[in-house]
Amino acid sequence: RKAGYTNSSVQGGRNDRVVEVNSWQAAYTMGGASFRVADVQADNVLFAAGVTQSATIVSLGLAF
Repeated sequence: RKAGYTNSSVQGGRNDRVVEVNSWQAAYTMGGASFRVADVQADNVLFAAGVTQSATIVSLGLAF
């Protein structure tokens, strides 16, 4: 919860919102190569009701 968050459109002037983030991640390493995948989804982003964001991140690391 964001401390001190106020919203004048809500009766009483106070409305607590919770930002919820879910993700899964996987990684595989063999020798000097690493392959990583992450999928992230967030609800109530920036403490705004109904605002959602998602991202999928894929990366490959190589060591020489």
